[in-house]
Amino acid sequence: MDVPSQWRPLVAVAVGASVLLAACSSNTGSSTGAGSSSSSGAPAGQVDLNTAPAKPDFSGGIAADGATFPQPVYEQWTQDYANETGIQISYTGGGSGQGVKDITANVVQFAGSDAPLKPEEKTAAESKNGPILHIPTVFGAIVLAYNLPGVTDKLNFSPEVIGKIY
Repeated sequence: MDVPSQWRPLVAVAVGASVLLAACSSNTGSSTGAGSSSSSGAPAGQVDLNTAPAKPDFSGGIAADGATFPQPVYEQWTQDYANETGIQISYTGGGSGQGVKDITANVVQFAGSDAPLKPEEKTAAESKNGPILHIPTVFGAIVLAYNLPGVTDKLNFSPEVIGKIY
């Protein structure tokens, strides 16, 4: 399937959410065995998109906060998702530190952070919430900015110098 480039991030989040929901769901039915089909006609373990519900059976909203870098993208995605499903997702930003604090305190259902949780942060969050998943959603470039009085030419940093800066 060829997905237009502007939809690829949304498709990636949808696939990730689907995997998460499938992993967290209960399997109370009997196993159909390898190579068999489900009642929908799709191979076992797969969803037949022709018979899948058009909208999720969910009411209420989802609260989230954290990193401000991905906030514009999250706002667009959540608006598009709300238009399709009626489910409201509120992403209020506040910074990565706020996201870590709120996911640990179980105040939000998901949080954004520019960096993965430190092992001790992950342990603290999981002790209150259960498993915490790190799902990369947005990538961005890092720019080296400088303001050196008297330097009028371009600076050309070698990879070694950049490595020593960081």
